[in-house]
Amino acid sequence: MENEPIRNDLLHRQAQEAFHREQIQQQLQQQEAEQINRQAQEAQEAHQLQQQEAQEINRQAQVAHQLQQQEAQRIQDRNQQVIRQQEHDRDHQLDQQERCQQDEAEDDQDIDEAPAMNAPIPDGAQPYAEPIARHTLGPLNVECPNCHAMHFLCEKRTDSPQRNPRFGMCCLQGQISLPPFPAWPPELRQAYTDRTFISKIRQYNSALAFTSVGVNIEDRTLQGSGPNAFRIHGSLHHLMGSLIPPEGQQPSYAQLYVYDPEEATNIRATRPGNEGLDRRILRELHDMLYRCHPYAPLYKQAYQIMQEKPQEQHTGCSCTHSLPAGHRRSKI
Repeated sequence: MENEPIRNDLLHRQAQEAFHREQIQQQLQQQEAEQINRQAQEAQEAHQLQQQEAQEINRQAQVAHQLQQQEAQRIQDRNQQVIRQQEHDRDHQLDQQERCQQDEAEDDQDIDEAPAMNAPIPDGAQPYAEPIARHTLGPLNVECPNCHAMHFLCEKRTDSPQRNPRFGMCCLQGQISLPPFPAWPPELRQAYTDRTFISKIRQYNSALAFTSVGVNIEDRTLQGSGPNAFRIHGSLHHLMGSLIPPEGQQPSYAQLYVYDPEEATNIRATRPGNEGLDRRILRELHDMLYRCHPYAPLYKQAYQIMQEKPQEQHTGCSCTHSLPAGHRRSKI
């Protein structure tokens, strides 16, 4: 009987420990169940995110495919438009060429068939008639503030005032700057004081020219009175021969610049049409060109080079002259 309380107490403690162990086990099972549920939710959320990412990637791919199709369609439309425009331009150019050829053929036929005196007189060759009311531009006394070119006041820009006018047709308001004109050679300045020289200035120019001009001249503009007109039908050509004239022919144009100045002047003065020219002025202008013109000494040098070569090497001899920047290169 004495051990009964002890046994009961031991049983009670054992029962408490068993109950405590059962509670701990239940808590562990509950925690495991919660963790499993949490992992399942996370897996479900991850699956949903993957689905959303896949849907977004699919949507982006569809958008990119649509953009590619639209860009391809635009490129195709643009290429077709360019092809159509090129075909249209080519057809238009061919039509223009055909019309131009037809017009030139008709003009040539009209010029060849119609008598010159019966051809209609252009407006530029009509007799001059004094106008009823005169129009004046005013004095030519307004100076450009940038290049100092002289203008009429009515030539100013519309956005500039009359007290401070600005002009765009001369230097684009200072955007273009050209060096000043060099001073006239004294021989040319002195020749311009002679009224006879001025009246025959075209003959002097032709006598001292380096090349001749080949054109088909329209005679219809030369009929009647009115100002002088020089109308060209077709293309304009500048004819330049060799440095040495053919055997039996007098030298002319650039060929004269390889001769002695006095001999060249005599040849020029005796050519048909130059009988009335002053030999002194011809000689002075010849010397002036040798001193001031970049091509005149070049012909002399080329002639000296050719004279030093054997006769069989004269064909195909060329000389190149390089001018400063902004000028053309010329071959002789």
